[in-house]
Amino acid sequence: EVGAVLEIVIDGLSEADLRAQVVRTIENFGWLVQFVEADPQVPSLAYTVGLTGFGLPEICVVGLSPQSAGDLLNHAAELCLAGQTGPGSRVFSHDGCEYLLGPVSPADLLVALDVYGSSVRALELRAG
Repeated sequence: EVGAVLEIVIDGLSEADLRAQVVRTIENFGWLVQFVEADPQVPSLAYTVGLTGFGLPEICVVGLSPQSAGDLLNHAAELCLAGQTGPGSRVFSHDGCEYLLGPVSPADLLVALDVYGSSVRALELRAG
């Protein structure tokens, strides 16, 4: 099932085991959504890991809850894979909010960079 919500428990996993779990998840589902909690100085960040394997940019969004970010990113990823959206396109969340896809540095997409290295490109969904 594409777009499944998964939680990978990282406590006690080595870096190699965690990477293997990420790769298995991508193999099974096509991509995953990595969520990074907010802290007082930085908003939350969520991003796809796996779209690079399809020759597409990863997609990220900041400031949303894990569920909202996951829903939006899974929807945007499906549109990208279907060739229905790309840089400069508008994407609407399930609740009708409009987002614009624009290029962004992949520097903060650490899991994607770990899996795919320097081939990672990224787009950010910005509220429009």
